[in-house]
Amino acid sequence: MQSNNSDTKGLFKHAFNYLGGNISVQALAIFSIPILTRLLSKSDFGMINVYMSYIGITGIILTLNFHAALSRYYFEIHKEDFKEFVGNSMAVVLITGVVFSSIAILLRHYIVAWLSIPMEVFWGLLIISPMITLQNIFISLKNITLQSKPIMLNTIILSYGRFFLMVFLILFVTKTYLSRIYADIIIFSLSCIYYIKIISEFYERPTFKKEHLKYIFIYSIPLLPHSLSTIILHAFDSFMINSILGSSYNAMYSIAYTIGMLSFINYQSFQSSASPFFNQMMAENRYDDVKNQSKDLNNIMLITSIGVSIFGVYAGIFLTTEKYYSAFDLIPIVVLGYFFMSSFQLYVRIMFFVKKTYFVATTTLTSGIVNIILNSLLIPKFGYKIAAYNTAISFFIAFLVSWFICIKILKNEGSLRMADFLYPFALLTIIVAGSVLTTSVSIAHPIWTILIKSVFMLILIRVFFMKDILALYQIFIKKKG
Repeated sequence: MQSNNSDTKGLFKHAFNYLGGNISVQALAIFSIPILTRLLSKSDFGMINVYMSYIGITGIILTLNFHAALSRYYFEIHKEDFKEFVGNSMAVVLITGVVFSSIAILLRHYIVAWLSIPMEVFWGLLIISPMITLQNIFISLKNITLQSKPIMLNTIILSYGRFFLMVFLILFVTKTYLSRIYADIIIFSLSCIYYIKIISEFYERPTFKKEHLKYIFIYSIPLLPHSLSTIILHAFDSFMINSILGSSYNAMYSIAYTIGMLSFINYQSFQSSASPFFNQMMAENRYDDVKNQSKDLNNIMLITSIGVSIFGVYAGIFLTTEKYYSAFDLIPIVVLGYFFMSSFQLYVRIMFFVKKTYFVATTTLTSGIVNIILNSLLIPKFGYKIAAYNTAISFFIAFLVSWFICIKILKNEGSLRMADFLYPFALLTIIVAGSVLTTSVSIAHPIWTILIKSVFMLILIRVFFMKDILALYQIFIKKKG
């Protein structure tokens, strides 16, 4: 690993907290697959995934994402009035939410028809969205103050509480997608009591100070296209599949995505923990350390991406029934797409720090438009599987545009060069192609293909990643003499 040892230790300390929460949640997501695919019909299982895809975009639209400025304002030189800033941000979010929620209620019949969702899903989204906004504010405040453990505990308690309540509701109340919506409303309502208590510690009554409102609007408004485009990149394929082909095909697609995203969930744990250290290093103009941290994060994503690409098919076999097997060749494609997304995020965080959020919006909007065009044209012709390829292409375009902006326009010294990505991209692309081509063989002969792939994985680690593993050993395990 490349970074300064003290920063690296701090990064891993918080990464393990985030990773603990994310692994627990992802384990639950994996554990829930065999349960939900057996308790629910394909249609209901698919509708749950449609509902989950829309949660993020609903919250952004209803609040215009005005709370996003919190995580940046905290790192300003003059932040003595941070509590006042939090109060003003909360007031703006509340007013915006009330206005746009009222408009959504008036237009609810048109929205339901356009999205091809039941009215119950619309009401569920409208009720849950402000609660998720409170959760996001809570996470932002804890993250910037390096309190990762409460975030981890909240993530675990919230996820497992919703799941077990949902299963209870499926068994004893309603064996439909409504069980997930009811569970979310109950558990989030209880959680919001805790969120409000924590937020109140950072909060002062709103004064609507002009400087604060200007900061909120200037920082957040350009991010709106970015936030919406990000959701589009992650969820528009699900939206199109549901609208054109139905929720049953969306269920097949969501299985492949759940498994393929395992690598990205792991990466996000390290990315979240790295954020405060990144901001500090950028503030101190420690650009070499920034680049080294980016290389560390990229290597972590590469290792996990290779592992999920090679072995993801076996997770699918173990967790589901044969009716879902035909979607497993998408798992490596999902992995490749999210590797591009993780590389893209290494540049986006630089744009955030230098407060050039309109560049962030330009990047994600460009790739979002590409995603919409490709899915709109190709899903009706080639079916649901093409959506995974379209999304991977869109993520790669997001990476290219963000690289160009940081290197050619911003000329930021903390930006990695294209040469730093050529080897990881090439290695992972070859492995992904091999994994896709051997999917049917892996399904037909899981035992001996697992053994062969395990040997192959060990060789890869020995040849390409042993240096990084030894560096971790030096930092965390070996005792100083």
